[in-house]
Amino acid sequence: MLQSIRESTKSGWTYAIVAVLIVVFAVFYGLPGDSFGQVKKRSVVAEVHGTDIHNTDVDVVFNRNFGGQRSVSDIQVKNQQAHSLKSLVLVHLLAEKAEAMGLRVDPEEFQSYIKDPLRNPEFRGYAREGNWDGPYYKAYVQNRLRMQIPDYEEYKRKEILAFKYVDMMRMQFHETETEMTDLNTLRNTLVDLEFAKFDSEKVKEYVVINDADVTAFSTANADKIKKHYDDNAKDYKTEAQLQVRRIFIKADDENQTKQKELFEKAKKRVLEDKENFADVAGEMTEDFAKEKQGLMDWTTTANLDENISKALAGAAIGDVKEVETEFAYMLVKLEGKKEEAVTSLADATPDIAKTLLQEE
Repeated sequence: MLQSIRESTKSGWTYAIVAVLIVVFAVFYGLPGDSFGQVKKRSVVAEVHGTDIHNTDVDVVFNRNFGGQRSVSDIQVKNQQAHSLKSLVLVHLLAEKAEAMGLRVDPEEFQSYIKDPLRNPEFRGYAREGNWDGPYYKAYVQNRLRMQIPDYEEYKRKEILAFKYVDMMRMQFHETETEMTDLNTLRNTLVDLEFAKFDSEKVKEYVVINDADVTAFSTANADKIKKHYDDNAKDYKTEAQLQVRRIFIKADDENQTKQKELFEKAKKRVLEDKENFADVAGEMTEDFAKEKQGLMDWTTTANLDENISKALAGAAIGDVKEVETEFAYMLVKLEGKKEEAVTSLADATPDIAKTLLQEE
């Protein structure tokens, strides 16, 4: 069944329906008019399955879309009226379909729609400063749209039903990957391109620079490369880093005695009995650190706890220090150390030249 629906979506009839629906949505979201027009005689202009549509009914569509125009010829007005009538007829037809499916509009839903500035096209017309105004609503419908309140509200119910029906139809279609690819191709090959803005950081990845280009650029632009190096000095410096392993035992008032005894036991095993620090940590440290046997990631001293940084100041690899804070008892061992490193201008020049070439 899904396959037959997909195939039907590619038929000419389906495209025609979609085109008409697009027109309806364009009309639904048109702007309210700002000219009152003249009082005219009420007359039947169409019939939808026994329901008469009058010329004054068409005003709700016409006035909100074309009512504010100036210096328009009679022929243009007639074409706009015909366009409005077609849209109004389609709303009636879609509302009938919705009713046949058992869809209804309850009073609360109607009130919500009427007062919704995002969904209801006429809200701007009968709201003041963005707020609902009951008396102005009645005046707008009667004087601007030239409709009686009951007739207008009946039309709005049909409009809601039409939206519901279109939403239900849309939910029944599930696009295939091929259909999405075709749509993407269509949208991206038929484009009126006036200007384009590119992200240089992304685009430069696609710019191919060979070694000869880098060498030539470096020779001719030494000052420019030096300036880039000085302006971005932090990018060419690696701060000193430490790798620490610790036995971490929480300290809190409720279990302080027990926790202190546990810490003393860990100290004895590591410092007196000379047991392997990692083994003891894997057994005695808090649960969050047991899996890695208390080993912490490489980090700078600035990112370490201040108490640990102070304890390890001047320490050699393999040294074990005792650290106590308000929240924990710790034994920390310095497992590794990386000294601060600076990439020289000479070593950085090829990369800088390539970067500047790509940007240019």
